[in-house]
Amino acid sequence: MNWERYRTHINLVVKFRKRSNSEYLRKTCTGSGNSKDFWSAVKPLFSQNVKSGNDTVLIENDKLVKYPESVANIMNSYLTWLLI
Repeated sequence: MNWERYRTHINLVVKFRKRSNSEYLRKTCTGSGNSKDFWSAVKPLFSQNVKSGNDTVLIENDKLVKYPESVANIMNSYLTWLLI
């Protein structure tokens, strides 16, 4: 098991996720001048009643993968490869 390689890649995944969330909020919350758009993007971040139902989506070989089982298989293959 190569723990350092695994840890490095997990940190990259977290970094890219945070960057993606920041870009989404910046695009959604600026420029339109519409407060409804702003609050529809921001409210789920602070609401206590929101379910955590965000689906994980990947782009694999230039194709969008959104089914949970397929995403899990791709991530499993990738993380297994890291540990070899």
